[in-house]
Amino acid sequence: MGLSLLDIHRQSKVVAGVDVYGVSVDAIASMLPRFPELQLLMKGEMLTPDQIMKVAPSAVSAIIAAGCGFAGVEKAEDVARGLGVETQLDFLVAIGELTFTNGFGPFVKRLERLSEAVSANFGKGTVTNLRRQSKALSQADSPQDLSGT
Repeated sequence: MGLSLLDIHRQSKVVAGVDVYGVSVDAIASMLPRFPELQLLMKGEMLTPDQIMKVAPSAVSAIIAAGCGFAGVEKAEDVARGLGVETQLDFLVAIGELTFTNGFGPFVKRLERLSEAVSANFGKGTVTNLRRQSKALSQADSPQDLSGT
C-alpha cells in the first residue's frame, strides 16, 4: 500500500546552516502582484536587463524568505536582502532545485500544456461526457450469466 499525503515530508537542503524548501504555489501567487516581471518569467519570457535590475533586489529577497518558510515576512526579506551576493545565489540555486525539480524550462512547458488543456476543455462538459461513457460501459460490461444458458 502506498503512502498518504500526510506521510510526505517536504524535501529540504541546508544553505548557510538554514533549512531551505521549495516555494509553494501559494507563495509564488503572493509574489506575482508585487513583482509583475516574475509573471513574464512564468510564461517563459526573457527579461530585459532593465527589468532584471528593477525587480531583482526585492524579488530575490522575497524568494529567499519564501524558500526558508517566511513567505511575505518583511523581517525575513530584510535579512535575505543583507546577505552577500554569493550566499544569495546559493539560496536561490537550492530553492530553484527544490521548487522546479525537473528544471524551470520543463516546468514552464508543463504549465503551457495545462493552460492549453484547460482552455480547450473549458465549458465542454467533459466531466458529464465521461460519466455518460462510464455508465454505458458499465452496462455493456455487466457480468454475463455464467451458467452457459
